[in-house]
Amino acid sequence: GAFPKIEGVCVPGNHGRIDKFAHKRTNWDIVLYMGLEKLLRSYKNVTFIMPKNDNDNWLIHEINGHNFLFTHGDMIKMWMNIPFYGLIQRAMRWATSMETDWEYMCTGHFHTANAGFDWNNMEMIMNGCFSSKDDFALEQLGMLSSTKQVVFGVNEKHGITWRYKIKL
Repeated sequence: GAFPKIEGVCVPGNHGRIDKFAHKRTNWDIVLYMGLEKLLRSYKNVTFIMPKNDNDNWLIHEINGHNFLFTHGDMIKMWMNIPFYGLIQRAMRWATSMETDWEYMCTGHFHTANAGFDWNNMEMIMNGCFSSKDDFALEQLGMLSSTKQVVFGVNEKHGITWRYKIKL
């Protein structure tokens, strides 16, 4: 087929949490990921990658020889409703405290698509939402949600070589 290998990298976030006091793994995001994995199990070229540790809501995954840190991003705080300061601060701390090095950090959570910005040999990519109607974002943040998803290609030698924001 056109795609000999398809990997779904799945990290839970705050939207699927049952309750803020419930365990992180008590999360509808995980139920969805496990359901998709079961539904697609007959396709041998499709695999799902999820955090191995029950307490983790992030994971590092290699794509063509380059390590990507995937996290929903809900543990990253904004400053003056702007996510970039929080992303940079957390990325700098994680870069020196995680066991595995990574070059790229991919997040969601902030309802804003950003095809990537560099900071100190790291690149951060933010994805938008599937839904444009988000009462919470409009009421609490005064923002509309970005219905864009960032897609990119990874070259073995050069890392990310192309990227697009697809409007849903």
